[in-house]
Amino acid sequence: MDRVDRKKRNRAIVYLWIFIIFYPMIFTLYNFSPPLLGIASYLLLDAFERRDNMFIALAIVYMLNIDINFSMPMFLDILTTLFLYIVIYPKLLVINHCKMCVASIIVILFNLIYLELTLLYGYIFQVEIVEIDSVLFVYLIFDFVMVLFI
Repeated sequence: MDRVDRKKRNRAIVYLWIFIIFYPMIFTLYNFSPPLLGIASYLLLDAFERRDNMFIALAIVYMLNIDINFSMPMFLDILTTLFLYIVIYPKLLVINHCKMCVASIIVILFNLIYLELTLLYGYIFQVEIVEIDSVLFVYLIFDFVMVLFI
């Protein structure tokens, strides 16, 4: 039985690596594809809790890949996730029985905090990183809907 579980896990890891490598390329071609940073943030927090080094590496590589491909502030998404993990996530463990509730809250808070920090970064360094428009709202909604599938 353990061997079957290990095979499933290895297959899932291979599929995730393929997704991590190719999705940012697809995203550069089709700009309306969401970056899924909120989902990656939740998966990173979940991997921290399970102490799963492979999924931690997967999430960090994905976040760095998105940062590099789209000229976003380097490590800002990882720092936002760590902020959530230190400040907010321990308070959310009270509702630990509802995993989808915790995931939804993390995804929404990550997107809001990341947007604010990106705008603050742009204001401090006088660069325009993101334009606030309806596309960012669509990304937030898509991240929130994707919570149902994890």
